[in-house]
Formats: sequence, structure tokens, C-alpha cells
Amino acid sequence: EVGIYVRVRTAAQVGDGESIESQKRYGIEFCESHNYTYRIFEDGGISGAGVDRRLGYQDLIEAIKVKEIDIVWTFSTSRLNRDIANQTILFREIQRHGVRLFVGSQEYDFDNAQDKLMLNVLSIFDDYFRVQNTHAIVKGKQRLLRDGKWVTGSTLFGYEIIDDGYKIVVNENEKEVLNRMVDLALEGYSYSDISKFLKVEYGNTI
Repeated sequence: EVGIYVRVRTAAQVGDGESIESQKRYGIEFCESHNYTYRIFEDGGISGAGVDRRLGYQDLIEAIKVKEIDIVWTFSTSRLNRDIANQTILFREIQRHGVRLFVGSQEYDFDNAQDKLMLNVLSIFDDYFRVQNTHAIVKGKQRLLRDGKWVTGSTLFGYEIIDDGYKIVVNENEKEVLNRMVDLALEGYSYSDISKFLKVEYGNTI
């Protein structure tokens, strides 16, 4: 049986033809062309840097260990992992249990020095691009915030979003509450005491 592993995280990947459904289709076509039975392991919307929240990936590892599958197929090595340490652990388990690895239509033989080198190189590049992408995203958010523009996520208390959710400005009413909190903290009051004062002064909306 073939373990088809699919994962997608960003809108760009979907646009580039790497959607979950596209990856599934490629994997199933591969299996059907070889008359293989298959089982799909899926993680949607989760980064490839870590494995703790990737339940499909964890199921794949377990299936490898108990020899429920003979082959692992994936669209690209970056779908498996973008962290080189996790990728190395996966490859070790695949080799240890005699499982074959296909990336697209290409099989990689762990007993072949050239194939092992190529996999290591691909893993290094995946890890490199993960770090670079993370760095670029962080720098982009910092630049937006310096320009007084909102990034993503929940609105921080003390601010409000205007201009169709793009520009961030100070909320004067909430600013007053924050200043009061700081004053009480500097006077030595505990979190519990500060909470009580705020409820008395501003009501249960705080």
C-alpha cells in the first residue's frame, strides 16, 4: 500500500497548483498507473516547520513504523517537511523499515549515495527557503507597523482599524484605560486589584 502525504499552507501554493486536491489527484494517478492501493495522509493549513500539530504526518510515521505501507509518495519534499531535522528523522524511519520513497514520479533509493545526496540537498534548500520566507514575512509586518498599517489577526486593545481594515490608529478611550492600568501597576497594585478598580471605574465592558 502507498501512503500519499499531502499538505498545503499558503494561498500562493494553491495558486501554483499545489492545492490539497491537486496533490491528491497526482498521488492517486501515480498509484493507479502502477495498480497500487493507497491511503491518504493529509494536513491542511499547517506549517511544515513543525510536526506536533500535523496529525496526518504523525499517522504516516506510525504507519511506516508498523509496516502498514510499503511506499511513501509526496508531491515534493517540502510537503513532507521544511525543517531539516524533522526531514532527517523521517528519512531514517523510511530507510530503517524498508519503505520506498517517491517524490512525484522520481524514486529515491537510500542505498544509493547519489540519491541520498540529492535528498539532503533538497532538504537543505527547503529549510533555507523556510527561514528566508519567515524572515521576509516578519520584516514585511514590521515595515507595515512602522507605517501605521495593520498586519493581520485580532485588533490590539488600545487601537482600532480604519480604511477598510488596513490602517491602525490609537483608540483614545481605550488609551485612557491602558494608562490607568499602568498607573495602578506602578502604585503596586496586583493584577486582581487592578481588575477590580477597572470594573468599578469603567464597568464590565473591560
